[in-house]
Amino acid sequence: MSCRFSLSLLTLALGAVGSTAMAAPYAFEARQEAMGGTGVASARYLSAPLYNPARLAFAKADDQVGLLLPVVGAEVYDKDDLSGQVDDLSDSYDDYTAYASNPGADPAVVQQKSDQLVGQLTDLSGDSGYARAGAGMVVAIPFEALSVAVMANGYADLQAFADINANDLTGQLPTDESQVQSRAIAMGAGVSEFGVTLAKAFESDGVHWSVGVTPKAQKLQVINYVASAVDSDFDDITDDEYQESENGFNLDAGVAASWDNGWDAGLAIKNLVKRDLDAPLTNGVQATYELSTVPTAGVSYRWGQLLFNADADLLAQKRFTDLSGTYASFDAGEDDLQMMALGAEWDLWQWAQLRAGYRHDLKDNLDDALSAGLGISPGDL
Repeated sequence: MSCRFSLSLLTLALGAVGSTAMAAPYAFEARQEAMGGTGVASARYLSAPLYNPARLAFAKADDQVGLLLPVVGAEVYDKDDLSGQVDDLSDSYDDYTAYASNPGADPAVVQQKSDQLVGQLTDLSGDSGYARAGAGMVVAIPFEALSVAVMANGYADLQAFADINANDLTGQLPTDESQVQSRAIAMGAGVSEFGVTLAKAFESDGVHWSVGVTPKAQKLQVINYVASAVDSDFDDITDDEYQESENGFNLDAGVAASWDNGWDAGLAIKNLVKRDLDAPLTNGVQATYELSTVPTAGVSYRWGQLLFNADADLLAQKRFTDLSGTYASFDAGEDDLQMMALGAEWDLWQWAQLRAGYRHDLKDNLDDALSAGLGISPGDL
């Protein structure tokens, strides 16, 4: 029995996404992420459980046992330096309260320090940042009768923003922290899952077809961290009081087709069971997260050593569907995502692969992004 091993490292991304919303990918597999996140019609058998379970059945004749480990990725975007501004505000407020509590404090200096704080709060208004991360692994055994894979995967996204109360921007700021109404808020969701992918290939009228499913145990976790803008620490978001979780089962399904002329097509449906989970009510702020069902169609074309592919979500990913209790008004639809992506790969004699991709949000809640990557596979290893 021959063994093929693939090591997926961090994707090298060129370009950044500039929006408070962010894509919540189902995986960070290096090859597909470098091609804009496409994979429904181009994923290899090892990464198929993460993109389209039906692709598991499209293994080569010598692909008998495969291990994809690790699948790891992370992305942080803080264009407004929100975390730095919050830290600076907290330090300034400590200095302000320490001076103002001194019986001999000069009222003019107290007002000056208060005005400085109000300026910092004003600068924070509307600022935001995000982070996302994921990790996973796949063990695949493709057989002609029935291909099988075991996958473990986890992904999370977090977005933070400042919720400024207009009352704090007028007059002298209170020295009692509990009377400062402006807040720093961080919300996010994480999904961890373990599943078994089953895929079967067959032929009909000269077309190679395959169907696949991935039943999986799934844990959904939602975070709602709300703290005073003058005394917040985003490191505390992992505390149990800010989290709610729920276990359940879900199902991915897919179909794929391949033609001898180089064309491939696929349809993958992630999370056939829609799930909703309320985040903890924190300081009057409530949010509901939806793990929505997302069908994605893809097509790819191989011409010699070149591969071109495209994916498009047929429905939007909802994410947070309800947010209440904030001072600023937020539209629940502002974090909906419906991605379209293009990707290309140039295989250099099966020793190295150059990859590039482009991603666009059809809901215009996420800025366009470019990606690129380099694969190394000496002797097609």
